[in-house]
Amino acid sequence: MRPDPSVSGFEHNPDLSISLPADFLPLAFKSALSKEALGILLIAFTELALQPSPADLIPLEALREQARANLGMNDPETFDHGLAELTRNGFVLLSQVNGKAYILPGTPAGRALAYAISEKQFIPADLNQADRPAEPGRPDIFRLHEENIGPLTPIITEALLQDQAEYPYDWIEDAVREAVLNNARSWKYVQAVLRNWKKKGRKAVNEKKPSDLEEFRKLYQEQKRGKRE
Repeated sequence: MRPDPSVSGFEHNPDLSISLPADFLPLAFKSALSKEALGILLIAFTELALQPSPADLIPLEALREQARANLGMNDPETFDHGLAELTRNGFVLLSQVNGKAYILPGTPAGRALAYAISEKQFIPADLNQADRPAEPGRPDIFRLHEENIGPLTPIITEALLQDQAEYPYDWIEDAVREAVLNNARSWKYVQAVLRNWKKKGRKAVNEKKPSDLEEFRKLYQEQKRGKRE
């Protein structure tokens, strides 16, 4: 069947890539989202993709404006009902900072960021009150965990924030690398390595002695036993 030339279809924009969670469609159908809520959710993920900052959040008013412009959602009550439906089902999160509302995705990273905001460990950059800028090109501790260890949980998130305050970031990166190399992908193992370095001193990889490697092997065995218990 030949395409109808009078129908334009989608336009290809190589500068914009929008990522949706793998379980987006199953959860959306299971929750029986209204078309208004689904439209707001798609707009939210589009706006998140356009953010220049790595932080996964957008001002609530920016989302409201985009819903008005792209969905014709001029009635504030319709938008509020759709947003309430999304927050009730956990698709998006709402955070307040200095009287300003922000929308975050209901993903593990979004939940971790919401926790960090609630604990005042992170302030949205557009308020110019960030504790310290992230080093360019280096993942933050949440992304480091997700990419190398596994999904975040509230308990893990709290541990990450505590360890970030206690240890230099390059130590944490190297400890995660040790965990990956030893196939011991557990934050408890990472913590054991960090405590060991703090107690005995941290050495570069090329300075490690057999006794150091044996210590890491012991940590690994302890971590494996802890999983079985």
